[in-house]
Amino acid sequence: QLGKTLDVGEPEPSSKAPAKPSSSSEADDTGDEGDEGTVRAKGVSHLIEVHNPNLEGPHEGPSRKEAEAAARAVTDPLKLKSEIELASDLARLALVRKEREQAALKREQEKQAREAAREAAAKRAQEKLQASRQKGTSKPGARRSETKQHGSKSGSGDKSHGATASADQSSAKDKGSHPDA
Repeated sequence: QLGKTLDVGEPEPSSKAPAKPSSSSEADDTGDEGDEGTVRAKGVSHLIEVHNPNLEGPHEGPSRKEAEAAARAVTDPLKLKSEIELASDLARLALVRKEREQAALKREQEKQAREAAREAAAKRAQEKLQASRQKGTSKPGARRSETKQHGSKSGSGDKSHGATASADQSSAKDKGSHPDA
């Protein structure tokens, strides 16, 4: 129907509003009944019928791009890869899994080593505490009255008194030799 034209020989009414039928029965017989509800178009655009796909209503169903995207989403990505790509992916995943297992084993060993070191330190502290209790000293900075008494009885105290006396004499000589004194 492209390029179909209407007969131009028929006179068109110049008024824009549809013609109102007369009340007589003659007007009903002429066939003007179709003109009651229609509005006449301006110009000659109503004479030529053109099929334009862009003027049609909304297209039913998804577009080509939407259909392809849906098909891609449904398909298994492993089927799209070649066998070589799949083999390399599996090898890479095996390496990653092995590295993770080794890292987990290393963390576990470090944790056990820290616990063993902590237990050994606690054991050494406990042994040191027991050894100090057996000696009779309650605190690390406590005076040892027994050892001082033993040292003065053995005669080592005489040597220490002599050493301090000689130190006093040398300091007196130094004072006398100074011109300021």
